[in-house]
Formats: sequence, C-alpha cells, structure tokens
Amino acid sequence: NFKNLIQRTAMDVLNKKFDKLYPDKEEGSIYAVTTHSPALRCLEKLKEYNVYCFPVMNPEHEQRLVGLLDLVDVASFVIQLWDRNSGSDKEFDDIFERSLKGKTADEIMNYSKMNNCHFLPESATFKDVLTTLTLPGVHRVPIMSRGGLLNQKSKRHLARFITQTDVVRFVACNLDDFGPALDSMLCSIGTYPATCVHESSKTIDAFREMISKKVSGLGVVDDKGLLVGCLSMRDMARLVTNRPGVGLSSTVKEFLDTKLATGVGPKTVVTCGNADTIRSIITRLNSNGLHRIYVLNSSQKPCGVVTLSDICQFLLNIPADQYPKKQAPAKVSPPKKVDTSHLEELVTKALLSEDIVVTDSQKEG
Repeated sequence: NFKNLIQRTAMDVLNKKFDKLYPDKEEGSIYAVTTHSPALRCLEKLKEYNVYCFPVMNPEHEQRLVGLLDLVDVASFVIQLWDRNSGSDKEFDDIFERSLKGKTADEIMNYSKMNNCHFLPESATFKDVLTTLTLPGVHRVPIMSRGGLLNQKSKRHLARFITQTDVVRFVACNLDDFGPALDSMLCSIGTYPATCVHESSKTIDAFREMISKKVSGLGVVDDKGLLVGCLSMRDMARLVTNRPGVGLSSTVKEFLDTKLATGVGPKTVVTCGNADTIRSIITRLNSNGLHRIYVLNSSQKPCGVVTLSDICQFLLNIPADQYPKKQAPAKVSPPKKVDTSHLEELVTKALLSEDIVVTDSQKEG
C-alpha cells in the first residue's frame, strides 16, 4: 500500500529510466559531460538524446559531480546573446557559433538560477524524492552511490538521476496503491493559471517569457483565445542546433508549423477539464510523455495548467486518513437452519396421488 511505497528507497522504486533513454549505451549508463566539454558539442548531445540536462563532472577531482547543464541555461545564454547583438538572422547565426566555440560546459551551466542541484543518497526514500522534487526550480534529483558522501569536499559518485517524469511513471504503474485520494476532481484542489503567448509572438520573446516567469513551457493561443499548441524548453535544443537566428526571429506559429512539418512533437494538444480526476490526469501525462497538461474551461479556453511539480506536491500532501487501508476478510455467517418438514409431507402426498400438482416455486423450494 501507499505507506509501504512511500518508505521504499528511491533506487528500489525508480531504477529503470536510463535503460530506455540510452538504448545504444551500456545498460544503466548515464551520459555526462565534463567541465571542459565544448559547449556546442553539449548542445548537440542534448538534442540527440532528447533530454533536458546533463550532469557535469570535474575530471580533475575524480569525476566529482559539480552541477547540471540545463536547457534553461542554454536559453538564458541565447537570450543574452540576442539582446547584445542586433542584425540579420544570418549574422546572429555566425555570432552564436563564434560565441560558443571557445566556451565549455562549466561556462554555460551557470547562466540560469533555475536548475538547483540537490543530492540524495541511494538510501533516500520515495518520500525524500518527492520532498526534493517540490523545491523551487528542482525537476530532477541526482542519486549518489553509497561510496560517496554529500558535501563539497567529498567524492560524489553519481549513481542515477530521478526526474519528475520517473515519479509520474511509477505512480501510473501503481495507481491502486495510492488510495482514493487520486479520485479527487481537479476542481477540488485547484490549479495554477496557465501561462500562454499569442501565436503571433516572436519565438525569442516566448522563451524570454519562460525565463521571466520561471516556467519551462507555454501554451500558445490564437485570436479567439483557443489553445492551438505548446512551446517548451526542449524546443530550444532544436533551435540552437539548426540556424537559431531564423527560428528565434520567426513567429511562434511559424515555428510550430515547421516543427509539425518535420514530424517533431504531437499533432494535437492533450488537455483536461476541471471535472477530471487526478488519476486520469496522471495516466494522461504518463501515456503521452508530457511535462504539463492544460486545463480548459467550458469555452474550451486554457484556464489552468497541471505540471509534474503539481503532481509531486499532491502526492506529498496525501493525508494519512486517505491511505488505502487493508481490508479485513469478510465474515461468513453460518447458514440458517431451514424447516423442511412441510416439503417432506408434500413429496409423500405427490408420490401417493397423481392429482397433486407441484408449482414451480415449490419445485425451487
């Protein structure tokens, strides 16, 4: 039940992510970069592996983990570079490439303050993971091996990453163990307002809005206020590895149309309503591999958003009285003794006389 799950170790519960993400690598391996890795190569790898971040290791200190290179760092770098340089799209492409040529991973990883790095040991419980993943700006937790301590002067041996996606995947596979709390309707717990941009906005302004609002995704609306698409930090990896000047100066609609034409991303936007249950939303997030799902009102306009952070917070706040309780076996009462003497008399008469007619109800008796 939920009490048992919440106390299991993180490694016991969420142990299979990297086998699926990196099938071309040794089973269970983690792709990492060093502090001296070329920044441009790091961006190419982010796109190739379709991930939000890489751990950055210091090769001069026995591969100690020093932080994370996140797509939010990349976006912050790109926006600052864009604002410092005016000119044509082609000129920005050249400036961007020249600016990255001499930079390394450790220079890019500090451009953002949103990807806080909090470490947990292998012995950490699932509840410890949930608690950490609900901290501001934390979307993934490095799990350190038992051989490493957790202070700046010690060796840090990275064993695994646990992300909010891992948590939702685990919950989706164990829905019945999380009790009736998951049957709560979304309207009963509330949601945060959806952060959206108009489809005519410049793509660079949309990413600037993400940085300003400290979110990793935006809804895209048309003139009627209807949700027509989504833009996320993952799109930044595609932009910076393929003529970023053109993509950033285009409108969000043009960018999404190009993305759809190349077969990247879903053709439809997955949404939910206030009457949907947390259980159904978790299932939808997991089956579609989403980081957020937008809530539509009766006019089919976005009125809220449910993120993976919200799901982690909800799980952490499940009250004890809503844990699924183990049901006691049902008590079976002994059968009541039935008086059958009248039936015996009826059968005797039937055997002696053919005039006795036995009704269907009597036969059943």
